[in-house]
Amino acid sequence: YVAAAGEPGSRALLEQMHTAFPAAETNVIYGMTETGRTGLLSTRDPRAGMGGCGVPLPHVETRLVPIPCISPPTGELLVRGPTVMLGYLQEDGTYAGLDAEGFVHTGDMMRPDPDGCLLHLGRMDGLVKVGGLMVNPREVEQALQALPGVADAMCWAEPHDMLGHAITAMVVPEPG
Repeated sequence: YVAAAGEPGSRALLEQMHTAFPAAETNVIYGMTETGRTGLLSTRDPRAGMGGCGVPLPHVETRLVPIPCISPPTGELLVRGPTVMLGYLQEDGTYAGLDAEGFVHTGDMMRPDPDGCLLHLGRMDGLVKVGGLMVNPREVEQALQALPGVADAMCWAEPHDMLGHAITAMVVPEPG
């Protein structure tokens, strides 16, 4: 049994795993220290090489909340359930870090496919790993906005077979 966790793997990496461990069951696991295992997807599923995290497991409840300027159904993943932490222990003995309904805000931007498989599109904190380099989409937006003829720009991460993720942009031209 082989598990890949940490961040979405490229299709090339997953194929290397299949070659190295041909008889092993191989899976991508999505989860956090704060939530435990949240999703599981076979690395032989084509979605695994596109940031696929699997359908949320039955023991957790997930919710996607809207992100400003990003079209639904993409949203930030929230998780709650029996494997989710009580919160971060504070000096006074109380816990903090969960919202009023007991959800952990993961900071991960996800989009569900028609089967309910969550596709990881990047971190909400702004940094995206592209070919091993950390890229801030906001910096790319600023560079695009500085170009002549560009009124506005918005960038986000999309799964990429070789790079893990690639920065994608929507550009609004200046009038005329």
